Amino acid sequence: MEILCLSLSAFEKIGGIQTYNQFFYRALDENKITYKVISLHDKISPKENIYVCNSNFLKFIYLILKFYKRKNIIVWQHVSLTIFLPILKAFGMKSKNIVTLFGTEVWGKNVSILKKFGLKHNDSYWCISNFTAKKISSKFKITKDKIKILPCCIQIPTKVLKEKNPYKNKLNILTILRLDKSGKLNAIFEILKVMKFLRQEFEDLHFTILGDGNYKKQIYNIIKKNNLQDKVSLLGYKKNTKPFLQHCDVFTLTSPLEGFGIVYLEAMLYKKACIASNGCGSEDVVLNKKTGYSTKLNDSYQLANVIRKILIDKKHSRKLGLNGYNHLLQNFSFKKFKENQMRLLKSQF
Repeated sequence: MEILCLSLSAFEKIGGIQTYNQFFYRALDENKITYKVISLHDKISPKENIYVCNSNFLKFIYLILKFYKRKNIIVWQHVSLTIFLPILKAFGMKSKNIVTLFGTEVWGKNVSILKKFGLKHNDSYWCISNFTAKKISSKFKITKDKIKILPCCIQIPTKVLKEKNPYKNKLNILTILRLDKSGKLNAIFEILKVMKFLRQEFEDLHFTILGDGNYKKQIYNIIKKNNLQDKVSLLGYKKNTKPFLQHCDVFTLTSPLEGFGIVYLEAMLYKKACIASNGCGSEDVVLNKKTGYSTKLNDSYQLANVIRKILIDKKHSRKLGLNGYNHLLQNFSFKKFKENQMRLLKSQF
């Protein structure tokens, strides 16, 4: 079995897709599968079998034409790249074609005609969540037998080290996300709304936001407008988020646009109760009333109540956190990812 992976980027940008791709390659290595990677936007190659194009489309196409005929399987690691697939098939390509699908790039917005056309030419569709699988099945009329689930994962250490507490307050809500203008910022705006009420009940409650982006200044202005400067910290990007995750009381990411949400897994590693938005890919991860809560979009009353319950009922909070930790171990470890990858690859023959 030989595989050619086609990627937008995997090494020089930070994000869920890049993290997923890196785990994908590592699993191929450990499963002892021969593969090459062609990355469109990366500039520096970390390994001999990884070819980078520095956003040079002509080089990208040249490398595909150079290598694809020797491969049994081509994995298209973003829907945007599938626009090249019909062209390759016109040149007589006989390889199996798999596309990995994440979230909003296929179900959160209108997909161009070229992408739709390219998407239809694949043999198998590997989705990171059941939500994405259902969405593409109904939106693009893809038969369910062609759709597989290969969820995200994290590396689970043999021992979780004790981190220094970065918080000054006793009660802490944490969220981590990119601060670019999008519907995902709902994860911040929703908490800011309920902070106005919760601050009266919990004097020592604090909301910490980790992440950077082009909307950071506007978010700070909203915090200031609501007189929440003493209750909210906008700390920017942190390379090491472990201390914040380990010592928070509740992790929230109430974005309706999550395709999965790897950061929930990172919070579950520290046995934290998580709050997500229902009707998105996080439903596989945050099991409502079992590992945390899935709340309705723009329902501030419900959101405030579940935060209140987690903060007050410590026994209940610990139970949610332990359930989340066990859910992580059983379904989202790298070991499980590696096993799932091999099983799905074998199913292609």
